Amino acid sequence: MSNSEARTVDLSWQGGSALKGFLPRGVNGRLDSPVCQPYLPLVVATSGLLFVVLWGEEYGWGWSGTYSCWQHSVLEYLNVSVALSVFRIGWHAGTRRQTLRGLAFSTTFVAVGLLNFFHLLSMPEMPSFATSNTLGKAMLFASTSNLCAAAGLLRASLLPWRRVNDLIRWTYLGGTLLVTLLLTLTILFW
Repeated sequence: MSNSEARTVDLSWQGGSALKGFLPRGVNGRLDSPVCQPYLPLVVATSGLLFVVLWGEEYGWGWSGTYSCWQHSVLEYLNVSVALSVFRIGWHAGTRRQTLRGLAFSTTFVAVGLLNFFHLLSMPEMPSFATSNTLGKAMLFASTSNLCAAAGLLRASLLPWRRVNDLIRWTYLGGTLLVTLLLTLTILFW
């Protein structure tokens, strides 16, 4: 097999050439590389959600201008999954490639993801989350999450560029989880 034949990509499993320019290129421009494979479920899920929302509007059960809890929940789940994905990517960068700023970014987003998840759990339509659910408690979790994101990104931007070791990684993660726990307990029981 020649070198040019090895670089061709069989797109038949991806629905033909329709996705050829849509998916990001991986190593050596291949779409079937390990770099590109994780994007396929995201593209399919996003397309499906967009289809449901736009198609449902025509029949009266899709996105509407009035407040609806399921729409808010879908967006909050998306928010939580993106925040925890940012943490996962940053945490698994390893100590050889990770800098102190990258570690601060990733640990900030684990706090943001958890606080947004607690916001979702404390909505009035949900079952009780440790104490009775009120809109005020839900808004406190949402506001705390936004403040943690702003403070964490500011903190990360002021840190020096240097490599980290395992002790620093676990200290940052433990400190972030401790602050998140303290904020959660304050909102729940104060």
